Amino acid sequence: MADGGDFQIVNLKTIAPSLTCILCTEPLTNETRLCESGHTFCKKCLPKMGHCMECRAKILVGTRNYLIEKIANVVKYKCHNYYYGCKTLLSEEIHLNHNVTCQYSTIACPLEQIESVRCQWVGTLSQILHHVKAYHSNKITNRNYFCCTSLQDTYWLTVYKGEVFLYCKQKRQTHWYAAVVSVGVTEASFRGVFVLRSFEEDSNEAVEISFTVDLIDAFEQIFVSGRCLVLDDVTVRNFIKNGKINMMVSIEEISSN
Repeated sequence: MADGGDFQIVNLKTIAPSLTCILCTEPLTNETRLCESGHTFCKKCLPKMGHCMECRAKILVGTRNYLIEKIANVVKYKCHNYYYGCKTLLSEEIHLNHNVTCQYSTIACPLEQIESVRCQWVGTLSQILHHVKAYHSNKITNRNYFCCTSLQDTYWLTVYKGEVFLYCKQKRQTHWYAAVVSVGVTEASFRGVFVLRSFEEDSNEAVEISFTVDLIDAFEQIFVSGRCLVLDDVTVRNFIKNGKINMMVSIEEISSN
């Protein structure tokens, strides 16, 4: 059992199958019935069953499984991907958070929003890592840091600690923008750090800024919100030499402690 702040997260994986009716698969939150062997199902399915569907034992018509009913009422929320394969049952407190990171969630390729790519792949979170490695390997780095020297609009995919990140840098009129977003494969928290340094060896001039990495969103919205690197052309000029910009980008995991 793990501490989840104001509530506790309990791993019920081993008993989760026992919290749904063996016939209709709905959570056993209402009145239940038992067979002689102890298998549980909901009362509304009783007319459909002449014997237990699991072991063919006799049904105890007037006997309820109160313990299962109580537990099922605590974790009565199905993942919204339940019928796509996720059989997780959740308490109300963690229901929404799970839905965001469920491996059965449908997601578009992160490069769908990069104008020069517009990848049309759609799959699940559990498939995204295989997809980007198979189809976008020329734009992937497995390091959590990289130097971005190009003055052109740039994007990179980064795979770090099981998470998939998308980095994007653009110049728009007189301002430079750079942001890192995550796909949401894991529940870990990260921050993106942007550091611009002077090319001059004896100079201490530098600009550093960091933001918590948000789940993937349209970069247009991120740039407008300001939750990214935003610098005017006058400032950035101090970190450009011989047609290159001296910028380091890194992704760091935020400790939960």
